Amino acid sequence: MAAYPKLSFGVPSAGWLPVRLELEGKALEFAASDALADPIEQLCNSLLDIAAGRESKTDWFLEPDSYEFSFSLAEERVTLNVDLVERRTLNLQDLPQKRSCVFSWSGPPSSIVTSFWRGLKKLEHAQVPDKQWPWPFPVALFDKVEERALQYNYEG
Repeated sequence: MAAYPKLSFGVPSAGWLPVRLELEGKALEFAASDALADPIEQLCNSLLDIAAGRESKTDWFLEPDSYEFSFSLAEERVTLNVDLVERRTLNLQDLPQKRSCVFSWSGPPSSIVTSFWRGLKKLEHAQVPDKQWPWPFPVALFDKVEERALQYNYEG
């Protein structure tokens, strides 16, 4: 069986969410900022998009840089590209972004949806200390992701 990406989360602290992505013996670890947008909500939306056959992306802000999870679909497979997007500023003038691919994976949509759902499920039940992460867990969206992940499990 082909390896699939595994996503896990630590406990948010002071507006930073520890994230770990593992694939084929390699790991990417970073702390995502709570600035600008809720990455967990974005990820739930991306997983629902993948399940519906649509391309999507999730941004994990690092201040000022970010990791971008891009999901594209072709021939009943999803490709996940993880890019580091470096935003450089010099004397308050924005310079061109530098983008570099950190991970790339391709496989059936069911593999990534169910794998990432497992990571999100653990985060849903994490005890987050008060005022450490401003975004409430997106329960309604996650319930839809869970429903689709369980459908994949029953189909397979």
